[in-house]
Formats: sequence, C-alpha cells, structure tokens
Amino acid sequence: MPSSTLWSVPLYQIHPFFYLNDSSFDMFIYPNYRSESMNDIIGSKKMENGIVVFWMEKEEKKYDSFNYSELIDMKINALDLLDHPKSYKIDVTGHKLIVKK
Repeated sequence: MPSSTLWSVPLYQIHPFFYLNDSSFDMFIYPNYRSESMNDIIGSKKMENGIVVFWMEKEEKKYDSFNYSELIDMKINALDLLDHPKSYKIDVTGHKLIVKK
C-alpha cells in the first residue's frame, strides 16, 4: 500500500475506491478493491422494491438492500440471487454485489 497519508490516516481509508500514488498527489489509481472488504452472502430475502442480502461480520449478522434497478445495473440476476445467495459476495464499502468465481 502507498504510504501517502492525510492527517495520519491512509488515503484509501478515506475513500475506499482510490488511493494516491506515493510519487504524485495528482495521480489516482482506480479501482483499489481490497479483498477484506468483500464478504460472502449467507442469505437473501425478497422485499417490495428489491432484495435484502445478509452476511456475517465478526459474528454479527449484517444486511444491506438493493433495489431492482441497482441489481440490473450490476448485471445481477435477482431470481438467482434469491435462489443461490451463497454464490455471491458483497463489497460493503462500494455497495456492489459480485458473483463468486
């Protein structure tokens, strides 16, 4: 990771998608997805306007919701997400779902 910091906080923690290159404050590296921000989905539930997904984070069950237009934009099949939620991961900081490979 780059050592560039702002107020003693690594820049990638201020904005999780970008970090500043060590050699230049003008240069952004995109995207900076880090594997620790990805969590395995353990369940999903259909709601009126979308789908809620669940994952475990330090023995605590967390959840986030996605409306159908968000799922379509991410090219996620809503029926498959409901039928096979364990085939997906969630990027919590980016509010994105991905299919496990």
